[in-house]
Amino acid sequence: YKQNAARAQAQSSYTDFDTFLESLDIQITIEAANEFNIQRIAQMTQKTNQFNLTTHRYTDADIRKFITNGWKVWCISVADKFGDNGITGAIMIKPNNEIDTFLLSCRILGKGIEFVFIKKIISHLSKHGIKELTAKYLPTPKNDQVKDFWDKVGFTCSHEQEDGGKEYSLLLKDANTEIKHFYHITLK
Repeated sequence: YKQNAARAQAQSSYTDFDTFLESLDIQITIEAANEFNIQRIAQMTQKTNQFNLTTHRYTDADIRKFITNGWKVWCISVADKFGDNGITGAIMIKPNNEIDTFLLSCRILGKGIEFVFIKKIISHLSKHGIKELTAKYLPTPKNDQVKDFWDKVGFTCSHEQEDGGKEYSLLLKDANTEIKHFYHITLK
């Protein structure tokens, strides 16, 4: 909370948001799931509600099984000049290239990190021969703020359900994977 208060105070001295973001020296680490972070990834699936596109809930054992079955699972850690937020997001992709889970902690929202994370993953997958991704938005009482996230990333809505749920697809060759220069990203 102190770090976020310091960030808010610092932001008030900038008129240009990008200049403020650049001043933060944002360090983003995207890391494949491993024995050191699986527990945190599972915890986030169980607790993250607002920025969670599907709100699927998983245990450590579930995630280990998914990885054994060929799922791609990464988490994101974010730090800036005010401090380290630790592991604050995750993406889980099924072997059929459907994004099952995409979530971020509210602690890191408001700095465009959600777009950096997904664009870096899309770029990585494209370089490794993946041609298309699919994704879903499953509405809950708490995740309304992300109902248009896949649209903003450039996915095409292929089906909309009566309850507001949506199914999406994206040809990776058509994806905008441009990331602003001031985000410092490491993909492990």
